[in-house]
Order: sequence, then structure tokens, then C-alpha cells
Amino acid sequence: MPLPEPFREYVENVCGQIRWKKVRPAVAEELEAHLDDQRQALMEEGASEEDAVKETLRQMGDPVDVGGQLDRVHRPKPQRAMLAAVGLLLVMGFCFSLAANLLRGVEGNPVRVVNAYLLAAVLILCCYFLDFSFLGKIPVILNGGFLALTAFLFIRSSYGPYRDFQFGGGSFNLAYFSLLVPLLFALLIYHYRNRGYRGIGYCVLWFLPYLVLMSLCPPYAGMVTAIVSCFLLLCMAVWQGWFGTERRKGMFFSLIPAILCAALGCLVIFSQEHNREQVLLLFNPELAREGAGYHYWVKRELLKNAHFIGHGDPVDFLETSMASTSTLSFDWDNFLTLFTYDFGWIVFLAVVAALAIFAVLAFRRVRKLTNALSRVVALAILFTLLGQIVFYLLETLGFGLISGLSLPLISPGNAALMVDAVLVGFLLSVFRNGEAMQTENLVKRATIFARFLKKES
Repeated sequence: MPLPEPFREYVENVCGQIRWKKVRPAVAEELEAHLDDQRQALMEEGASEEDAVKETLRQMGDPVDVGGQLDRVHRPKPQRAMLAAVGLLLVMGFCFSLAANLLRGVEGNPVRVVNAYLLAAVLILCCYFLDFSFLGKIPVILNGGFLALTAFLFIRSSYGPYRDFQFGGGSFNLAYFSLLVPLLFALLIYHYRNRGYRGIGYCVLWFLPYLVLMSLCPPYAGMVTAIVSCFLLLCMAVWQGWFGTERRKGMFFSLIPAILCAALGCLVIFSQEHNREQVLLLFNPELAREGAGYHYWVKRELLKNAHFIGHGDPVDFLETSMASTSTLSFDWDNFLTLFTYDFGWIVFLAVVAALAIFAVLAFRRVRKLTNALSRVVALAILFTLLGQIVFYLLETLGFGLISGLSLPLISPGNAALMVDAVLVGFLLSVFRNGEAMQTENLVKRATIFARFLKKES
């Protein structure tokens, strides 16, 4: 039965007081349901329809008052603590860049460093203020466009140790595109939910071209992170019943392609002699004195001689030139090891603490998310960032089986910094806007409505 016109006007007046436009449709739907329920109750008690409508509106009270209270309930949640943690990571990365330039004589234009971090901050804020939910409306377009773009850049890229796409005076390592794969895959999971085993199959089929492209673009830390992250998300979705399948059969249907993709990834990685040597180095570090793992051995020896605070002890068994500040050729795969040796373990611990604060704050917020899109997007981004952190810290300590990509928001380098800035920005957007999609807000609205409905006649 259509709502009476007075009810429609009342709902419009209430919603007009709510400044967060995104939540108005949900509030209107809930409010209409409460008005109709109350009208039906009064009519069952013997009131005419006209009297029931008037009495319901009288009990609800002033629409401006109701709307004002709902406005106080529904506002975007400013992520001050998360923004502070992100700002700390950016400041640390900026300081490391300047220190590399001033203390280690690394060539580079300080102005470009400033511009890079300012651009990263702008990207984070832009994505933060965007409504992330638009991603869930065009998952097929996003994935198809991304695959086409990656294939095009791959064809046009140069191949040395890595696949680099040259443009202007710079280059972009295509391996960094792998950091976006879990986010895009999460959108596919959301899109194909409620489609049974066919939906799971569609997700797996979409992942296969990603796997092929990532296997052709070393270093492979991004590929491993993507494989683990994507299939963790898929198994989580199956386990929670998103696809509407029987839980055990759905998990089996998901794990088989996960194992096959992992096996293919291992085959790609360990088909290279350099990577096979790294396995041996874990059990016999002395083998690294010669060959491809030499720099890992040097890192371990430097850290053995590092102090908690201050410059580390000389490494006597290395050549004199190797024991100086040029022990390792300075690049951003080595910077945390070298700064730990130069200034002490306190530098390493400070970086780990800053990353841990960010991760703990993020996971605490993810636990509060109940909306499917919010949760799967947030977890996809967090898994990606954690994968980067784990691989990079292992490499810093000299135990990297495969080369890491970057340390989120700390490692300079425009490609990694900008990709991570976009991911972190969308993560903050989920925490800021996801509340509008939370089912728990129905309870808040119902509580407010009930309070007005209980007013004395």
C-alpha cells in the first residue's frame, strides 16, 4: 500500500536535516517502515486511517528534531588516528630520502623528493574523500581495463632484470601493478557473490591472466602476495556463505585452483638459479660469500655488527672499501639495512613500530565492518600492504627468498609510492564511508525512532 502523502512529506523533512546524503535513502526506507508499522497498529486498535496517520505523526514529533538527532548519528567518521599513522609513515620516508641525499651522497634532487611525497599525500587525501563504493559498481570494467592496460605496457616495455615501461625521463616497473590485483579481485568476489559455484569459477578464471602477466614481471614478491591475498579472500567469502554454496564443497572448489596457482608461482620463481640459491642460504649463510646471494650475506654481517644506537663496528673481514659507507651500493632495497648499521637498531625498530601501529589501527577498524563490500576491499588492501612489509623486512635482515618490492609509504620511488598512496587512500575511504553501509546503523536508527514512538500522547 502506498504511503500517505503526509508520511512522505514527513520523511522528506527528516532526511533534509541529514547532511550526509549517502545515508538518506537508507534512513528514509527505515523511517517509512516505522511510520507504516505504527499506523497499522493504531488502525488495528480501531482508529480510522486518517486519525492513525495524524496520531503517528504526532507521536513521532517534530521532523526537524528527529532529523537533527539522526544527523548526529550519521556522519562520516574522520580517521584522525589513521591519518596520523599514515602521516608518520610519509614523514619517515621523506626523512630517509633526505638522509640518503645529505649523509650518503646519493644523487637526487631534493625538490623532486618533496614533490613526490606531496603528490603521495594529495593522492591519499583524494582517495580518502572519494566514496569507495563506486568501485563495486564497475568491477568488470575495472578488471578488463586494467588487464588491457597491463598487457599493452608489457608489450611496450623493455626487458632487463625487470620489466620497465619507459616514459619521459623515468620508468615504471610493471611488477608494481601486482599490488593492485588483490583489490581488483576483491571487487570481482563482491560482484559474483550469490552465484554459487559458477561465481567462484568466474573469479578463478579472471585471476588466470593476472597470474600469467605477474609471472612475466619480476621481482615476484608482488605475485606471491597477490596469490596468497586473492585466495584468502576467496576462501573467506566461501566460508561466510557469500556464494551460497555448501561450505566444505565450496572451500574444496576454491582451494584446488589456489594450490595450482601457488605451484605455478613456485615453478616460475625457483626455475631461476638465483632464487634456488636463496633457499640454500637460509640453511648455510656461508654459501652466500660468493654468487648471487652475496649481498644478503653482507646484510647479515652488517647487522651482526650493528649497535642499538650509533654506528656499527667495522666489518674486518670485508675489503676496506666494503667496510665503509659504500658497503652496499645504496638503493632502496638496501636503505633500511644501511641506516640500521649507520645509526643503530633503533632505526629499524622505529620503522617496525610505525608500521605496526598502522596495521593494528587498521585491523581494529576492519573488525567493525559488517558490509560485504567494505570488508572485502579493506582486507584486500591490508593483505597487500602486509605482504609488502613482510617481504621487505625479510630482505632487510638478509633472509629474503625473493626480492621485496617496497616498504609502504616509506620507500621512495615514484611508482611504489604512488601505488601505495592510492591503496592507503581507498583503505581510509572505507573506514570513513563504510559506516553508511553498516547494518548496525539500523539499530541506531531504530533506537531513535522507538524513542519518539514511545512519547506520551
